[in-house]
Amino acid sequence: MIAGILGAVFLSLGLGLLIGLVLGSLYGYWRTRAEVTVEAQLKSVEIRSTSGAARSGGSRYTAATYDYRVGDKPFSGSKLTLFRPTLEFYQPLSAAYRAGRPIRVFIDPDHPQFSVMDRSFAWWPFAVAVPFSLGFAVVGAFLLWATWRAPGVGAGREV
Repeated sequence: MIAGILGAVFLSLGLGLLIGLVLGSLYGYWRTRAEVTVEAQLKSVEIRSTSGAARSGGSRYTAATYDYRVGDKPFSGSKLTLFRPTLEFYQPLSAAYRAGRPIRVFIDPDHPQFSVMDRSFAWWPFAVAVPFSLGFAVVGAFLLWATWRAPGVGAGREV
């Protein structure tokens, strides 16, 4: 029973990491494959910290919001990058924000509400995230399989 619960948790974590980190970035990259850009005006730029950053050395990242138009329709966005860490964008974005200079953002021409400032491809997320997430998923699947195949589970006997 405990192996089955752990299996479900590991499988969920593995698939969640794979879908959230890897496939989400690839999908965003594919959506902006036409490399259509529009001018955007920055509305805010700041450095934020994940919870516990001050105590445990958690991560810091750049958060920004921007407005842009496609045709006569206004849109807002906040996605800065698909693959790279965002902290490196703070200095150039804050300088553009203070000067009132516009930035360029990539959009999905079929669904212009999707925008991203930087779509540069990087292999490092895949080199780390894919083996890590697949490892969790495989261990979880094996634990679920072993629990399901074990004789006597459900008859009150734990494996």
